[in-house]
Amino acid sequence: MKNTVLKEPTRTTPFIKLDYNHGLIEFKGKMTPENCSDLFDPIIQWIDEYINEPLERTELNIQLEYFNTRSSVYLLDIFRKFESLLNNNRKIIINWICESDDFDMIEAGEDYQAIINVPINIVEHN
Repeated sequence: MKNTVLKEPTRTTPFIKLDYNHGLIEFKGKMTPENCSDLFDPIIQWIDEYINEPLERTELNIQLEYFNTRSSVYLLDIFRKFESLLNNNRKIIINWICESDDFDMIEAGEDYQAIINVPINIVEHN
């Protein structure tokens, strides 16, 4: 596994950081890829490898301006992968970061929070 993967943003994909050494996964920007599998398959593979040898603490920071329906399915899949780590006494922190007046994104974070068994911190900023 690569220790760190960085993907610069495009007009349809977010900045992505997958950092094994710090147990950090970040998505920041717009997530509306035309072909979701091209974007997400390598991420899912990296996460699967990470989960086989996770650190004691893993942090996911999700700061999206917008994401499409297909991306939402992949995000849910990613969140569910980390549920298994909670059963192995690992600390999982998911931060759903959005602007305080972006009610759609706040609601999306709350929806994920209601679906998965990992707490999601809704972090609002100006």
